[in-house]
Amino acid sequence: MSDVYSATNKHLVISVNSPGSMPYLYFDAKNQKYAGLVVDFFVQLHEQGLFDTEYIDSNQMRSEQFLLSGKADIYLANKAWLAQADKFIFSEPIIQHATYLYSLSPFDESFSTTNLNNKLICTHQNFIYSGLTDSFAEKKIKRVDASGQQTMATMFKNGRCDYMAMNNYNAAEIFSKQTYCDIKVYQSPQPTSMVNLYFVMRPEFTEVKSVIDQYLHVFKNSGKAEKSLASHATSPNFPLETPCLTLVNPLP
Repeated sequence: MSDVYSATNKHLVISVNSPGSMPYLYFDAKNQKYAGLVVDFFVQLHEQGLFDTEYIDSNQMRSEQFLLSGKADIYLANKAWLAQADKFIFSEPIIQHATYLYSLSPFDESFSTTNLNNKLICTHQNFIYSGLTDSFAEKKIKRVDASGQQTMATMFKNGRCDYMAMNNYNAAEIFSKQTYCDIKVYQSPQPTSMVNLYFVMRPEFTEVKSVIDQYLHVFKNSGKAEKSLASHATSPNFPLETPCLTLVNPLP
C-alpha cells in the first residue's frame, strides 16, 4: 500500500500524555524508550518507507496545544477529552480504553456509579473521566486530584479517597509493585467508561490520515494489534494482591 502516499519518510512528531498508558503507548524506563501498541504500529509503517517518528513527553491539555501550534503532529486520545475537537481530524478507532473504579474492599455485584453519593474519588488532575463527568458536575461525588498516577495510588492506599479511577492496565501495573504488597485491590464490576482511542491530527494531515487508516485496518484484522498488546502487558486480573517479598539476611 506504500504507493498511496507519495511523500516517503515523512517525519511525524507524536505527543505522549505522560506517563503514557500501558500497553498502548508508554515510556519503558528499563530500556529508556517509548514502547507499546502505537510504537509497534508506526514501526511497521517506517519499515514500509512511509514515516519516521519522534516521541515527545507531554500531557492531555498540552498535547492539544502542541498540535494547534504545530509543535507536534499526532497524539492518542478520545474525542471527548479535547477542548477543541472541531479543530482536528481523527483516525479510525484504534482500541477501546476502559476505566474502572478501585477499592480496598470488595464491590457489591449490584454496584453502580449512579448510586454513589458523597464519595471521594482519587483522580489525575489532567484527566477527564467520561463516565463520571455528570456525577462530578452534580457534586454527587468529589474529585481528589493528584499530579500523577503514582501519587493517586499512594493517596488511595493511605485512605485519602474512597475509590480511585484508573485504566485497568495502569492499575494492574502499579499495584503489582512491592510498595502495595500489603493491600488487596478490588475492581468495580463494570467500567465507568469504555471509550475509543484515536490518532488526533491537524486538518492538513488528510493524506497522512488516509495512510494510517489503511494500515490500521490491516494491523487490527491481521491479529498484529492483539499480539502487540499481549507482548506489552498481560490481561489485568482483579482482585489483585501482590505477595510481599521476604528479605533474607546474609550469613555472617
